[in-house]
Amino acid sequence: MTRSLLIVAVMLAGCATTQDLQARRHADNLMAAAKEGYQVANKDGQTLFCPTRPEIGSHVVAGCLTETQWEQRELSVSRGSIWTSSSGEGRTDGGSSGPYVGH
Repeated sequence: MTRSLLIVAVMLAGCATTQDLQARRHADNLMAAAKEGYQVANKDGQTLFCPTRPEIGSHVVAGCLTETQWEQRELSVSRGSIWTSSSGEGRTDGGSSGPYVGH
């Protein structure tokens, strides 16, 4: 009986930890987006990261990224690898060629 309660307690603690990590990752994404000049919007329950200005050398402001796309972009940029969009275009700076959702 005691062993069963211990197992249940560990499982519940694991769930809370996962939720805490997700909340912390979301907060980190929001802070990074603000630092990089992105506006965060919520559309139909989905968090979107929208650039507020065009990239250097461009007159076009790119569309919004979902949170998953934002995380993929951040990971690629931090590794110095090319971030490739669904159309096969790639950039090393995480710029405007990505699988975007419109404003």
